[in-house]
Amino acid sequence: MRLGIDFDNTLADFVALLQRITRERTGFEMVGLRDRYPNVDDLEPIIHEAVGKERFEAFMTEIGETDLTLQMEPRPGAVEVARRLAAQHELVVLTARNDRETRAVERWAERHGIPIAGIVGTDRQPKASHAIEHGLSIHLDDTASVLEAFDEAHPTVPALIAHPMNAKSPRAAHWRSVEDWLAFERLVAALAAERR
Repeated sequence: MRLGIDFDNTLADFVALLQRITRERTGFEMVGLRDRYPNVDDLEPIIHEAVGKERFEAFMTEIGETDLTLQMEPRPGAVEVARRLAAQHELVVLTARNDRETRAVERWAERHGIPIAGIVGTDRQPKASHAIEHGLSIHLDDTASVLEAFDEAHPTVPALIAHPMNAKSPRAAHWRSVEDWLAFERLVAALAAERR
């Protein structure tokens, strides 16, 4: 099978790096904000007020377009499970990043010894059509809103991995929810068995 895997906050921990850089460069502590403001839409204005909108957006761009991406830690279990999955399936990183930003993703995967069959950057566009175009059997993502376009008729199985940023997000009945990478590995094995 061809497996689609999101990069930021699914394979690699974008939020942790963003929190660290924001704290180091501005002194503003983002850790724990999600607990105080359960609606993620409420967070952006608070962060922009504390740090400055342009400055914060510059941090986001810098992480995406420079070697700062290489400083991202893998999500727990991601590297080990991705390597095992790659031994049996093709892994395609399906990310909202643009072409400039995907170069760092490729180097990150190489650094962590994760064999990937390809990287598809959607340039912030919806992922559902790209999943069809690249023949993905399943797509793992941390962002619930990304999976909304994967309706029940979509040929790609949408899977949402648990992340603090999506803890309170609504989920469609046909999505598969997985707590962690080990649970995703079990889901892939179950889907592969169904297709035999």
